[in-house]
Amino acid sequence: MIINMDSFLEAIKYCTMKGKWGDKNGELSSQITCKIEDNNLYLLSANKANSVAIAYKLVLDNAEEVEFVLDLEVLPMLKTFSGEVEFEVGNVLTILQGSDSATVPLVASHENEAAIDRFSPKLIDWINQGFEVDFIF
Repeated sequence: MIINMDSFLEAIKYCTMKGKWGDKNGELSSQITCKIEDNNLYLLSANKANSVAIAYKLVLDNAEEVEFVLDLEVLPMLKTFSGEVEFEVGNVLTILQGSDSATVPLVASHENEAAIDRFSPKLIDWINQGFEVDFIF
């Protein structure tokens, strides 16, 4: 699938709530769940302790449905790319751009998966009904 890396990184920044959660260095979670369905990429995160979930939507073309979890420790590797990139999702995430490529390890499940499972269907529904491109629950 083709993704605009600049938009993807902006969505990750939004979903971490870095600097807006807890103290100025705090973040909602150290992981992001990426869920692709119906040509939409939803970035989801949650904090179990405070029952907060957040979602962000990017529209894609011809993307197969898949779900994967990224640990934010890979952000420096992701930031080496900009513009249009190709994502190949398997046991790892492979990012391709011209002759450059990177292999990014994936996490088996989000540390707050139960909260995401509980809130994400409603968040995705609200986003698709037009409650802006992002929404905090």
